[in-house]
Amino acid sequence: MIQPLPLSYRDRLLRIDGHPSEVTFQKTGSGGVYQDEKNFFPQFAVDVEHQRTLYPEFKVPEEQWQAFAG
Repeated sequence: MIQPLPLSYRDRLLRIDGHPSEVTFQKTGSGGVYQDEKNFFPQFAVDVEHQRTLYPEFKVPEEQWQAFAG
């Protein structure tokens, strides 16, 4: 589905002059099951520290974000 860059590239990208001042990551494609196969749900790992600043279009109330980031 996708070919993500290795996480080790994050620090390399941040060292390039004139390029991104922030870099984030998210893992896609994992899935989970709750009690039964019919209760499938996707799982996404995200960089909580940088996710909101790089994706401001994702609107999450502060209270909910803090509960998530907890």
